[in-house]
Amino acid sequence: MKKRTDSKGRKLKEGESQRKDGRYQFCYTDSEGKQKVLYSWKLTSQDKVPTGKKDGKCLRELELEIAKENSTTVDFTKRTISECIEKFLAIRMDYSINTRASYETCLRLHIKPAFIGNLLLIEVTKSDILKFYSYLSKEKKLSSSVINNNHTLLNWVFQTAIKDGIIKKNPCTGCLRGYQMKTSRRTALTVQEQHMLLEFLKNGSNYYSKYYDLIAVLLGTGLRVGEFMGLTWDEIDLEKSCINLRHQLIYDDRSDKRTYAISSLKNGTPRVIPLCSTLVKIFQRRLEHYVAEGPTINGVNGFIFLNNAKRLYQRRVLNGIFHKIVVKFNETHTDITLPHISAHVFRHTFCTRIIELNMDLKAVQEIMGHSNAKVTLDVYTHLNQEVLNSEVHRVKLIDLGE
Repeated sequence: MKKRTDSKGRKLKEGESQRKDGRYQFCYTDSEGKQKVLYSWKLTSQDKVPTGKKDGKCLRELELEIAKENSTTVDFTKRTISECIEKFLAIRMDYSINTRASYETCLRLHIKPAFIGNLLLIEVTKSDILKFYSYLSKEKKLSSSVINNNHTLLNWVFQTAIKDGIIKKNPCTGCLRGYQMKTSRRTALTVQEQHMLLEFLKNGSNYYSKYYDLIAVLLGTGLRVGEFMGLTWDEIDLEKSCINLRHQLIYDDRSDKRTYAISSLKNGTPRVIPLCSTLVKIFQRRLEHYVAEGPTINGVNGFIFLNNAKRLYQRRVLNGIFHKIVVKFNETHTDITLPHISAHVFRHTFCTRIIELNMDLKAVQEIMGHSNAKVTLDVYTHLNQEVLNSEVHRVKLIDLGE
């Protein structure tokens, strides 16, 4: 898989990126949880500043200064679990907004209010961890996924304490047994369901027809919802019929924040997504009517898909729209019933379609942006029943030597 690089081919770290004008930027979260951005015309001190631009410290030097400011030593022996988590979240700048928000939610809603949050880290035992997980499951009636999130956070703190020589054993080890998440099979739309949904949206008299472009792009690209919401015109190459995907949009909906931010892609690597002729026509049509308006987030603008108020979408709003479309579709169709649909169902459907086309597994991995081929195999290679039924006859072709 290609590495995320700058214009000189140098690998960029998590949070680093290079703008179209050549300037480098580094996005990070400060000790108060606020999103900040550093800028410099130089990545390293050896770089030359473009003619006419003001010289200054390189980006890597600025990053080191920020890291030193936030690198206060944590005294595990005198801090509670809650205090340790807060301290570590403050000095870790490599977490994405989603990951940080998830950890802060676990701390605020589950760990701090419980008995375990007030225990000194060095005093916590395996029995304490087991009691806490039981409390989350039986008293708070929380799902396995939530318990897993709390386990990940606690396990990280104890592992850090072990590396620092404060404790010798991790009390979380083995405590998650019985709370593992059950992997559910993801459902893709069948070819018939996909076709009928798009035909339904093409109907000009239909209120939901205005969402045809939006859903067609999701079905034809497999974009993650954050990648779709953050899609900008400078990522579209109509001449080569592809998307040069470089970033995603993150919406931080914690109660005290509620802000948008531009982030690197999930695996930190840009990717190229080919466009079919239908999508090329959709983007051409939208470009002809494009007016430079809408928000600018972390220096990025030109967002393609905005709501009626020319504002960015949110994941929950999009999924709410898809829910209403399914309800309306099912009310007007007696021959077929659509299942529940979310943005990720469209991504899974796209992946299923290109697998059905017998595309090379490595190519599927690259287009989908999976970290490795195992993810593609484990999650996406089960075909829907329609395809399976049409292919089982091939078993008869096996040559057993008679």
